[in-house]
Amino acid sequence: MRIALAAGVAAATLAFVLPTAAAEARGCRYANATLGSASQAQLSRATRCLLNKQRARYHMRRFRASRPLTAVARRYAGRMVSAKDFSHVGPGGSTLLTRVEHTIPSEVSSFQAFGENLGWGDGRMATPRQLVKSWMHSPVHRANILTRGFDEIGIGIAGGAPVTGVRNAITYVTVFGNSAKRRRR
Repeated sequence: MRIALAAGVAAATLAFVLPTAAAEARGCRYANATLGSASQAQLSRATRCLLNKQRARYHMRRFRASRPLTAVARRYAGRMVSAKDFSHVGPGGSTLLTRVEHTIPSEVSSFQAFGENLGWGDGRMATPRQLVKSWMHSPVHRANILTRGFDEIGIGIAGGAPVTGVRNAITYVTVFGNSAKRRRR
């Protein structure tokens, strides 16, 4: 079983296996589930719950679910799996900003900043708990999660791996946004 991550604008990929920690999942329903035992919506809620627990440790505001950012994240998770490509730069050269502009053009100007974490895992490593734990053990992923300015999040989950030859995998995309302009409207 394995887990792979990528964060920010750089396409740095880390691969490692971490031990389980049930305490991190307490209070987040479906935190230990996989796509076969929970829906994408349930896994997404569990992932946001776990990320918000991490933010609470640092006395930070919770992420609010964002429909526009969720649309961006879902679309890209599906594209990575279908294209078998795991990178912040898509096969056609898309970047987080161009994906946001293409998916939610009317919403782009209402955000001040964006961030993105990618991850995929297979088997027991495909749970929200394992992905969040892995992100928190990676400085660049943790930095996105703990950026005070990010207050909205979209989570996209697709069944499958963004690489060939892997079964029982789930691919995750989190898109973070700073919606300060949206609150002033």
